[in-house]
Amino acid sequence: MAGAGLLALALVNPALRGVDVPAASPQAVWNGSWATGFGGAFDKKLALRDPALNASTALSYALFNEGRDGVVPGADGWLYTKEEFDSPRLDKGVADAVAQAVEAKAILEARGIAFVVVIVPAKARIYPEHLGRHTWPTTLVPVYDNLLHGLGNAGIATVDLRPDFGSIKGKDLAYFRTDTHWTPVGAQVAAQTIAKQIAADGKLPSAGSVVPPQLTLAEAEPMDGDLLNFIPLGQTFRHLGPPADRLTQPQFDYTGREESGGLLGDAATPVVLVGTSYSADERWGFAGFLEQALGVDVANLSDKGAGPFVPLRKLLEGTALDESQPEIVIWELPERYVWMDAKPPAGEPKAS
Repeated sequence: MAGAGLLALALVNPALRGVDVPAASPQAVWNGSWATGFGGAFDKKLALRDPALNASTALSYALFNEGRDGVVPGADGWLYTKEEFDSPRLDKGVADAVAQAVEAKAILEARGIAFVVVIVPAKARIYPEHLGRHTWPTTLVPVYDNLLHGLGNAGIATVDLRPDFGSIKGKDLAYFRTDTHWTPVGAQVAAQTIAKQIAADGKLPSAGSVVPPQLTLAEAEPMDGDLLNFIPLGQTFRHLGPPADRLTQPQFDYTGREESGGLLGDAATPVVLVGTSYSADERWGFAGFLEQALGVDVANLSDKGAGPFVPLRKLLEGTALDESQPEIVIWELPERYVWMDAKPPAGEPKAS
């Protein structure tokens, strides 16, 4: 009924007059190509007229479960970034990532610093059951293991998050439905897995006199994930889109901790964390969970918008290592960056 109402609204909307809409053959409607063609023709005609664009998006999503280019709408309100499906760099991505890790290991080892690579699995890898009519490319299935093997053969310590992420399914979510990133629960599980692996490898850093932060949880609030940027509905049609996620943001109390330490003082910081928005965004609490799990200070030098390779390069070429004097560098590497384009097309919305 909602879809029929939207279709009627679209047909009588004055903003749609003059739009050269492609023919709606049964096959085109069924496979979703009509919705894509309709949206393209509509956008060319209406450009920046947001209300009409919202109506077009609502029509495409409600009737055909289609969004803008950049999102893969699954079932049950789940959204996936298209970056987890398109793989233009797959043929050389693993080798390039391993080569950069090998270079980093050599630089860090020369300073007596251990190097650990944490591979963040694609959301579609952990939750393929919510893909609906979509299928994750079989060419991407072996990438995670190929990364582990390539790094392992180079003598680089790695952390495999897949088993522990899989173990919480049915109890908690490791990833948000409408966002690219892990949930605070996923971030906490990742931190605990990393700490266990580092301890098993005999590389646990010295704790000193650090007081671990105390965790409190904020009240759960609605959160629109970054993938909703690809389904612009506006307030009028928002109820037709995926329901909002719920975010229970972790908050860390450092009362009792010494003022000096790490990058802000003379004392060394045992662990440096470098990576992407999985680490940099405080809403997920990953760095705080890592401090709890390891029982040491963590200097978080991650960057929200630069991917995993640029922050690592900045760390190796800058002065942060001299200032923090870490025992371990943890590199958080989302696996999709191994096969995706480094930059999205100009002017396109993007997942953060």
